[in-house]
Amino acid sequence: MASIQDCLSQIVDCVHEGIVEDLGFRPDEVAIRTRTWSGSAPGDGTYTDVDEVLVPRPRVERPDPALTANQYGQYPDGMQQVSGVSRTYSNAQLGDPGGRPANVEVFWVINGTDEYSLVQIDGKLATTTVTLRRRRGR
Repeated sequence: MASIQDCLSQIVDCVHEGIVEDLGFRPDEVAIRTRTWSGSAPGDGTYTDVDEVLVPRPRVERPDPALTANQYGQYPDGMQQVSGVSRTYSNAQLGDPGGRPANVEVFWVINGTDEYSLVQIDGKLATTTVTLRRRRGR
């Protein structure tokens, strides 16, 4: 039997995909990239990437200035908030490092080029919001 959260998530996903995305309100393509290294740790050997494009498209924006003013230093330049992420994605799929093999990295890619590391996952009833930090030196 489906939970209320599951049913609500399906309705929200349908609205986002059928109305918001079709009208062009969510122009950014967001993918989660899983990078598996042939060695025992990131940077050891060669890597293989697998991208999963998030559907429906979430909203990408800078963190709220009111929030950043109250959290001095917590939201430096290069941070993004991605909201409206479907609850059909688990925290592990979103990049939560718990239980991941040592030779696997998970990061976010916005519009095919900008890479971000996961900072925080904030699950709501129908959608999830994540905070991302730009990856440096990659």
